[in-house]
Amino acid sequence: MIMFAIIIATIWGLQIFDTPLILTDGGPGTATTTVILQVWRYALSASGQVGLAAAISLALLVAILALTAVQLRLLRGRGGT
Repeated sequence: MIMFAIIIATIWGLQIFDTPLILTDGGPGTATTTVILQVWRYALSASGQVGLAAAISLALLVAILALTAVQLRLLRGRGGT
C-alpha cells in the first residue's frame, strides 16, 4: 500500500496543473510553470504548436514510466516479489 501511494503521489506531482494556474498563472516569470501547464500553453496558443505540446507530453510519459520503474525497483524489497 505504501509503495502504491508513493508512486501515485509522484505521478500526481509531475502532472500538477490547476494549482499553479489558478494561484500564480505560472509566474512570476516562469517560476511556477509546470510541464503540464507549458503543454497546455503550447497546445492552446495562437501559434497552435500542437506538435510541440504532443512531443513534450510524450517525453513526460517516458519520464514518468522510467521514474516509476526505478521506484518499483527500489521499494520492492530485497527478498520478496
